[in-house]
Amino acid sequence: MLGDSPIDWAEIHSAADHAAQLQAVGNRDAHAADLIRREVLDKGRRPLIVYGSLHFQRKVIWANYGSEWPEADTLVMQLEAQPPTRVFTIWRVTASMNVPAYFTTWPVPSMAMLKNNDLGMTDFGLYFPYEGERRASRNGKAVVIPREEWQSLRMQDQFDAVIYLGPKSSFDEWVLAQEKCSDRAYLDMRWRRLSMFSMYFKTDIAQLKKRCKMG
Repeated sequence: MLGDSPIDWAEIHSAADHAAQLQAVGNRDAHAADLIRREVLDKGRRPLIVYGSLHFQRKVIWANYGSEWPEADTLVMQLEAQPPTRVFTIWRVTASMNVPAYFTTWPVPSMAMLKNNDLGMTDFGLYFPYEGERRASRNGKAVVIPREEWQSLRMQDQFDAVIYLGPKSSFDEWVLAQEKCSDRAYLDMRWRRLSMFSMYFKTDIAQLKKRCKMG
């Protein structure tokens, strides 16, 4: 199943239009959590959830691990808010993170539990060195807080396990299927959407140009 909120791409012509539609549909993670409850959990099944890692946070780093904004709750936070649901979460570790060097000596792939060991006791900030703004609630409003007020959080309180799949250099580059380069409607659609967010998808744009020999 696809978990993202439904939006009307025919009405989106800019990044601002995209942001407005997402704001209109509300919390994207809430949509996914409701879908999982309705179509999986309520039917006595168990889901395998594949999402960006930060959707699996149990406490949001840019909210300084606070809980003042339910509208920012992650997918896991919303699922686990209804006991007895419990999600087993896995964080992918790469050699570029500030984590113990012995990760690079592990067999590929390897997975390790985080409970009550040095991996779990390590601050989540070392696994995800986020340097953006953090906010806290002040008189009912979210305000940017200085770095000296930043809280720490043990990795074991954020995730259940880590998986090591090798260094980034060991992964094959994503390649668009060659037949898609002959599909003008698909290329126009993909190019238009990537161009709206060019500041975030520079690598994807370069790959598309190279693969389909676009000028």
